[in-house]
Amino acid sequence: MKKLLTVLLVVAFALVTAAPALAQGPTTGQATTEAVVTGAGKPPIIKAKWEWSPNDDPSRPGIQIWPNPAGPKPGQGGQTEIWVWAVVTDTNGIGDITGVYFKVFEPGGDRCNQPGPCAACPEPNVEKVQVHMVKETNWEAAKQHALATGQLTPAQAAELDEELSKHAAEMWVGSWVYEVHQPAGDYCIEVTAVDQAGNKTKLGDCILIESIVVLAIDFDTVDFGEIVPRAEKWVMGNDTFEPGDGRPTVWNQGNDPASLRVHFTPMVGAQEGKTIEQFNVQLMSQRVDLKASEWATLEGPILPCTPVQIDFSIHPPEFLPADSYSGTVELEMVHYAAKK
Repeated sequence: MKKLLTVLLVVAFALVTAAPALAQGPTTGQATTEAVVTGAGKPPIIKAKWEWSPNDDPSRPGIQIWPNPAGPKPGQGGQTEIWVWAVVTDTNGIGDITGVYFKVFEPGGDRCNQPGPCAACPEPNVEKVQVHMVKETNWEAAKQHALATGQLTPAQAAELDEELSKHAAEMWVGSWVYEVHQPAGDYCIEVTAVDQAGNKTKLGDCILIESIVVLAIDFDTVDFGEIVPRAEKWVMGNDTFEPGDGRPTVWNQGNDPASLRVHFTPMVGAQEGKTIEQFNVQLMSQRVDLKASEWATLEGPILPCTPVQIDFSIHPPEFLPADSYSGTVELEMVHYAAKK
């Protein structure tokens, strides 16, 4: 019994004294540090750029924007805000980045001929606007816009997530306003990042501003008043868009030249049921004879922004009985035929 107890105590003592040896190992370390200072360093790197607007067409990847029409009165509306984001880094550290800006170039020239990626935009093109961007920390909302429009893949977004969270890159944002009186087409957006030494990096692509024509009229009735058989009578318009003034006006609230299609239904007598079926329409010195239920096209072109006068005439037939006559006139704005 005494011998057994001694063995057990020895084993216990061995276990207690061996335990500290398992925790031994290095508690310090060191590595060399290296850096090279040059005169200019390397230029910034634009990791990604994308655009977004609430007017984007979600059915297609990339950016195709349906602009807001003008109105409801001349000089009002017609603005569409478009946001531009860029994620920028620098091999010399993000502190070397002194500024990021973007330029917008109007359609035409050889910068881009279709929506989507293009090279940093070459000359010649007409510069529309330059916007200095600011740093943005709300990455999540911007990322979702880029993913939804297909301008970033999930893998690209994950890579940017890591770099932004570790402050290895910065996100910059700015916006510009498209005015509906400006032309439709492919607009090149070129982002430029600048460092302390003046080194620059550029990255450009294109967005499509869709072509739209939008009809507005300032009348709901064409009142010929009292008429007599065989006597043509006109209702004259004006170029002042003023609802209720009794002077018909049409207005293209879109961004592209338009033509106007018109047709009348027969004007039918309330008592006798006789009809008036011959009319005229005049627009911008163009005049068409129009039989009821037939369509006529006034080519114009009706340019955006400016309301124009439209005139209507009626041709009561011979032996037309006394009565009250009514019908409808329908107008449709379409893209100017020369643009098709």
